[in-house]
Amino acid sequence: MGQDPAAGAPTEEGQSGVEDDAALAERGVRLADAVAAALPAWVDRSLRQRAPDVTAEVVAAVAVEVEAEVLPPLRALLARDVDQQGESPLAVVRRAAATLSGALDAMGVPPPVRDDHQRRLFPDDDHDLVPATFADLSEDAGRAGIEWGASKAFVHRRRHRAQASEASEPAMLPDAPSGSIVGYVPDLMDRSKLVGVRFVRRPEDLVDAEEAMVVVDLSRPGVLEVLPRLAGRRVVGFGSHVDRATLEAAAAAGAQALPRSQMFRTWPDLPPPDA
Repeated sequence: MGQDPAAGAPTEEGQSGVEDDAALAERGVRLADAVAAALPAWVDRSLRQRAPDVTAEVVAAVAVEVEAEVLPPLRALLARDVDQQGESPLAVVRRAAATLSGALDAMGVPPPVRDDHQRRLFPDDDHDLVPATFADLSEDAGRAGIEWGASKAFVHRRRHRAQASEASEPAMLPDAPSGSIVGYVPDLMDRSKLVGVRFVRRPEDLVDAEEAMVVVDLSRPGVLEVLPRLAGRRVVGFGSHVDRATLEAAAAAGAQALPRSQMFRTWPDLPPPDA
């Protein structure tokens, strides 16, 4: 059997703009289908996590409500042109957490204690059920999310590369006063090049940090897993230029993923996030 042309990452040389857009559209359909297939089981797991004795009838009713809330806007979003997608598909799926929380409240299930950061990010998720990534729904949804995110990043970069190169000034970082940027970069030599960054010892320490910008070494264990929990902040990650899988996974999780050489050559005058 031949290789599915939409299964791998797109290449600039091998595909025209029309073919790139078609590949992105196909991956969007796959992502929506994967989410649709995963939602019933995810609803069941989420409810039973907080209410083990919930009946099958209640689970089925909530699943129907979640599907009606998530799937139509998700398919509509993924069908739009890449430049007209005002939110991420994961944000659409995350709306279901409020419906699940409402069902648990109706059953009298007390909500867990949530930290201030989670309450600030997801105020309607009283029971801490928001999926961090599509992989929380299912393995297939996680894979589809990564493929769609990589394809979208490629198409967006292709379209706007010329615009970015013609810009008179790059989107410069601030002079990095103390407290503006936090980073997880274990290598001491790398740290010495990142002036103005406060460093933490573990990737998970970034979640509760108050800084608006985050810098991470994508090659380190645990970094990719924590990226979805940094929503709402500018996240810049760097890694090997030959490790495309890691760079694409980071981009799919919402980070600005840069080859290591570009990161340190341009710091602190990084390119715009969408370049």
